[in-house]
Amino acid sequence: MIDARKGAGFSALGICLVLGNSVQAQNATPYRLLEPSESFELKFSLLNRVDLLDGQFRKANNGSSDQLFTSRFLADGEYRNESLQLNFEIADTRQALADDGTPVNSRTSGALDLQQLYMTWRWDDAFAGSDDLQVRVGRQTVNLEARRLVARSISIEPHSFTGVAFDLDRANGDQFKAFYYAPVLRFPNNRADIIDNKIEWNEESKGARFSGLFATLPNLLPSLRSELYVFHLKEQDDGAEQYADLDLTTFGARIQKPAATGQLDFEVQTAWQLGESRVSSNPIDNRDLDHRAAFYHLDIGYTFNTVLRPRVQLLYDYASGDDSPADNENNRFDSLFGARRADFWSNLDLRTNLAN
Repeated sequence: MIDARKGAGFSALGICLVLGNSVQAQNATPYRLLEPSESFELKFSLLNRVDLLDGQFRKANNGSSDQLFTSRFLADGEYRNESLQLNFEIADTRQALADDGTPVNSRTSGALDLQQLYMTWRWDDAFAGSDDLQVRVGRQTVNLEARRLVARSISIEPHSFTGVAFDLDRANGDQFKAFYYAPVLRFPNNRADIIDNKIEWNEESKGARFSGLFATLPNLLPSLRSELYVFHLKEQDDGAEQYADLDLTTFGARIQKPAATGQLDFEVQTAWQLGESRVSSNPIDNRDLDHRAAFYHLDIGYTFNTVLRPRVQLLYDYASGDDSPADNENNRFDSLFGARRADFWSNLDLRTNLAN
């Protein structure tokens, strides 16, 4: 990976072992920790990464080299019956090889924490027209639209929220979601404890609240997937939590023609932000600015009808910045809880820690 500012980074050494048919034939029955069950499921995953950075671009360590080893273990469990579902996820992310100049933070490493714990109640045919309703309560991760504004992962450490969400699935394919969350703050948040892999439980924010409405309308426009949304984020100081206070409403739309072999596909997304945002997080600074910002995304692609089915895509993103420091306005678009470079990386989040 070449960083546009300066230097080069190398991320992720992976090893894959493939067993041939002759080896599989010796033991046709796979080993199972638990017998298969229709009501209970338990999954584990382990991601080990090595990040090497040559030509450090940060001012304090300009031109130096750096390294980081990260290991992330996830345990994901689910119990379900006809109307009730219980989910939990335990995350343990630890680092090694970091030194005094390595830019580690709570997005890079967090030893042993409860990532998700929520209950879901389901009502089939809750309303006329065979509409299904789900209510989800507890700590949970969320992916919405194209993950540009609300995403499970903004780093190797998944982001989560605590609160309640309502999902309505209509018989005609329309889907509606409403939610009210407190963002979960990652701990530890000081460098020494992160490097020592200290175990400290994450906590819900006391001063931040995030709510919204989201609609997926597959039949609004022929052959297109349409989404409409409005999100509200409010952050204010509360005890030890110091924010650059803001009260921000984001509303927008997304229209997509999914990729298909031998066809053009495209996506258009717009988002606008209105509200107020404070100049700084200094508790004695109470200057508020009118917040006016916008974001636009456009892409067009084509999938070739060959054996490998290669796909080419052209993307364009625009996010407004602040026009003037003296106009009493903030025009910088806030990406909320979105994933950085969501269009270029998969949900595996194999992004370079050190280059971020």
